[in-house]
Amino acid sequence: MPLYRSLLFWAGVVIMGFIGWGWWRSSQGMNSAFYRGWLLMNANSLASWGHFEELKKNGWGSFGTDPGEITWSPWRFGFPKLVRTEESGKGWDVPVTLSGTNGDPLDEIDSIYLAWSKKGDWQIFIPHWVLLLGFAVPWAGTLLWWRRSKAAANAEKSDGMRHKSGESGEWLG
Repeated sequence: MPLYRSLLFWAGVVIMGFIGWGWWRSSQGMNSAFYRGWLLMNANSLASWGHFEELKKNGWGSFGTDPGEITWSPWRFGFPKLVRTEESGKGWDVPVTLSGTNGDPLDEIDSIYLAWSKKGDWQIFIPHWVLLLGFAVPWAGTLLWWRRSKAAANAEKSDGMRHKSGESGEWLG
């Protein structure tokens, strides 16, 4: 069976397309959802998950920006990291002391995310390229394995058919 007829192939294409769309969308603005202090966010070429005491009292909800409203440079290739607040934030204009940052260009964005956080709040940042690579490598490996197992099964099937029909598969001379 050709690869393009495989459900596994098309499922992978759809999932990688979704990750790619999320990466593009995160470079255009911010989307987030929260529930009882837990936050999921997609912004600045990063997917993130975290916990914020301030959001506990809000129950659930979402917030974000319109595409183009935030003008950070698109398609960043940062590294995954965990950022924690060492002291409570005091608002947008006051720097927040963070641990887990390593001086990369995303640190300014980290400060914006955590500006209103309390001591001990945290957020894990995972760049979309890591998500894409983390999916593509096992998906490609699974496709190769699937292809080889299909080829082996077909070869075994054709050998069985040849023996049933009395063919030896050798030249008779």
